[in-house]
Amino acid sequence: MSGSIEWAVLTPVVLLTILGTIQVGLGVHGRTVASYAAIAAAEHASLAGASIEDARALGRSAAEASGLLDVSVDVSRDATTARAVVGGRMPSFVDLGLTDVREQASRPVERAIAP
Repeated sequence: MSGSIEWAVLTPVVLLTILGTIQVGLGVHGRTVASYAAIAAAEHASLAGASIEDARALGRSAAEASGLLDVSVDVSRDATTARAVVGGRMPSFVDLGLTDVREQASRPVERAIAP
């Protein structure tokens, strides 16, 4: 009798631990994807002659290809710095308000070499 009670208590704890570990892994993956997409967009925007729209498209495709949902990409460039902010929602088992991710990156702008 006591063996079945132990399993009745232990089984939910084990399942919650496994699902929690998977959820944390999804969270880390979502943040990593957003970070790498922001880095890619900022790198592209920092190139001499690159367009902001191409950088935005690159960031969006990198994030969406890796599983981020509802992706938003904001890219800006001034005379010295290119910045990219990528946001989105990671897939999860249960949405507890912790599924939104937002990462940013900046890179120095390349100078065009005059002939």
